[in-house]
Amino acid sequence: GVAARITAPGSLGFGNVRVNSSSSLTLRITNTGTAPLNLTGASVTGSTIFSLPSPSLPTNIAANGGFADLLVRCAPTAMGTFSATLTLASNAINGPANVALTCAGVAPQLTSTPSWVEFSSVLRTTTATQYLYITNSGTAPLTLASATTSGAPFSIGTTLPVTVAVGGTSAIAVRCSPTAPGYNQGT
Repeated sequence: GVAARITAPGSLGFGNVRVNSSSSLTLRITNTGTAPLNLTGASVTGSTIFSLPSPSLPTNIAANGGFADLLVRCAPTAMGTFSATLTLASNAINGPANVALTCAGVAPQLTSTPSWVEFSSVLRTTTATQYLYITNSGTAPLTLASATTSGAPFSIGTTLPVTVAVGGTSAIAVRCSPTAPGYNQGT
């Protein structure tokens, strides 16, 4: 007989996607039947981080190998692994198609030690250097693009940007170069 038959991948994996950003993938829906396929709707259950920004449905897909591409988006708002099911409703004889969706929300997480740097006594017109250690305990690389100090004799002695790998640590040089005697404080 003449009937539409929907064919879709069983799963769509986005891999790692940074938290508060998004990634889009194309999902190809094919009609392997002998009648036009009317794709009437798509719904996602299991997680709200997945969406279908285009095309608008319903849409018709020609018989005998016709296809339509759906754009599927993953936009995690937190770290963790997310999964959902995309259900495609149609007039297909083989019923709705289900596609498993997976995405991992990743983000860097910065900690610095020590929490303060003390220079003790630094001679006027000399420079002393102490180090802050920046550790990334998150799930994505961390880029330290800029750093500033306040307080007259203090400065950053490391060329930025610096990228810290997941689980990695980088030393950031903090310098004190007093030009007059006295106590100095900064952040």
